[in-house]
Amino acid sequence: MQELLKLQVTNTVTIEKENIGQILLGIDARKSDGSIAPIKDLSQIDIGLFLKRTGDNSPTIVFDGHLSDLLEHLYCGSTKLEIVKEQTALGYNVQLDFSQLPYVLYGEDQFIIKFKCKIGDAFDSATIGDSSITLYTNPSPINVSSGLITTFDTIPVGNGKVKFDENIGSNVARVVLATDNVATFDASTNPRVKNSRLFAQGGYNEDFTAQELVAKNQFLMALNPDSPIRNLVHYSNANTLDDVNLEIDYDNQAVNETKILITRIEYNR
Repeated sequence: MQELLKLQVTNTVTIEKENIGQILLGIDARKSDGSIAPIKDLSQIDIGLFLKRTGDNSPTIVFDGHLSDLLEHLYCGSTKLEIVKEQTALGYNVQLDFSQLPYVLYGEDQFIIKFKCKIGDAFDSATIGDSSITLYTNPSPINVSSGLITTFDTIPVGNGKVKFDENIGSNVARVVLATDNVATFDASTNPRVKNSRLFAQGGYNEDFTAQELVAKNQFLMALNPDSPIRNLVHYSNANTLDDVNLEIDYDNQAVNETKILITRIEYNR
């Protein structure tokens, strides 16, 4: 399906009888002179993804937050993060890829997308009258659900804090330590991670210095070593962790962009 979205207001798109493998945001952000507007801040785009099963009173929250965070959830530690932000003659092709674990809809199931873009804040000098955004869904050939879905949580560290120490729950497949929405790790002036420790049920533990974390993320980018490191992947594995405790020390007081991004793989009938 495809739908032209309105700018500056909240759009609600409800999908039924389709298995969601990918969502494409075709963002044609243009200046008044017709040229493509460069990306300014994708946190100015809000997106919510909700899965409502037949008979459920309320939907499961797949994700609810800023597009910038969702892209880090999906692609941090991968060159795909650069690809989805790459400027083309048609604007930007922001692909949200769920194909490894698609959202399979049965009966009256609904997949609900809420979307709001402040176009001039998200893209430098973009104008409402010259810009447009089209949402496309690409169905998955997988039509039998495994019973598992992916959900994405964002936990702010809290302005002014220099330490994070919390139990972040179970079914954890991926943990990203986010510090900047825009700048690369080297260019960012935001607080950085000094060291981090992760402990999980069964005795699993990871204990990293900043240098070890950067080295780990350099290796993740080995297919294109010229790609810059941005935020830091701490854990990423299909083997999910339960009862996870995460401790992080920062070199300065946390700001709005200092967050923990958690991907979970959970059972959902």
